[in-house]
Amino acid sequence: MTSSSTGKGHSPITPEATRYAQEMINFIDQSPSPFHAVDSVRQRLIQAGFQALDEQEAWPDLAPGDQYFVVRGGGSLIAFIVGHSPLHEAGARLVGAHTDSPNIRLKPRLAKSAHGHLLFDVEPYGGLMIATWADRDLAVAGRVLIRDTSSVSGHRSVLVDSQTPICRIPTLAIHLNRGVNDEGLKLNKHTHLSPVLGQLNTLVNEGETPTEVVTRWVASLAECEPEEIIGHDLGLYDAQPGSIIGLDGSCLQVGRLDNLASTYHGLSALLEQVGQPTPSHTCVLSLFDHEEVGSQ
Repeated sequence: MTSSSTGKGHSPITPEATRYAQEMINFIDQSPSPFHAVDSVRQRLIQAGFQALDEQEAWPDLAPGDQYFVVRGGGSLIAFIVGHSPLHEAGARLVGAHTDSPNIRLKPRLAKSAHGHLLFDVEPYGGLMIATWADRDLAVAGRVLIRDTSSVSGHRSVLVDSQTPICRIPTLAIHLNRGVNDEGLKLNKHTHLSPVLGQLNTLVNEGETPTEVVTRWVASLAECEPEEIIGHDLGLYDAQPGSIIGLDGSCLQVGRLDNLASTYHGLSALLEQVGQPTPSHTCVLSLFDHEEVGSQ
């Protein structure tokens, strides 16, 4: 994309700015859930020479210039570069952000049925604008907890992502909702949000419940048997990838900007310190999950 001006008083759009915007979009597209976001950050940190620490183990002595990170619960991460001066003298420069975004989450009971159709059983998460989720191609991503007797915890966590659209929250035809253009689309979060997965008679085997059908599908994503699943944290996301738009390339569209944009900016700032002279202060990146719930 070539450089262009956004109008009087605005700076030109440089190739560097466009490249950075596209890299951020790529990061967000690869992060459809908080757990995927943390995994994306973790991979980038390891590539930059950061080492993982475990909160349940003794840490080595931290020396100036050391680069470490800690992951908690799969959805939160703290990374830091140790400064050459003690914390009580030079302090820390900290960037904070959160890995979760407003979305629609699947309930523990994954599915239900209505009017001959199989539906996800869902609830809103965070401060989402419900109407914007209608008539979109929706995919599913998150983590699945699988029974694992070889693990100390008795389970292991697996990231899953359908990647392709699997469901949709349809709206009524205009002749069934004549006032929608004047009154706006009004969706009840308890009765109107359940996405359609397909027809019952083509998906449900004899004797199966809706939840068993969807659990079988989730197990195929996690590459395990349905009876091995002991828990899940799954949500919907818009399957349309992000892109740079506008005649002048001055705009971008992508989901989960709140707050994966800040997550990416903080990560970029920390990685820019790699290979540079060690500053006197300690550089810290703090990424937390469930801010969207706390903010309520």
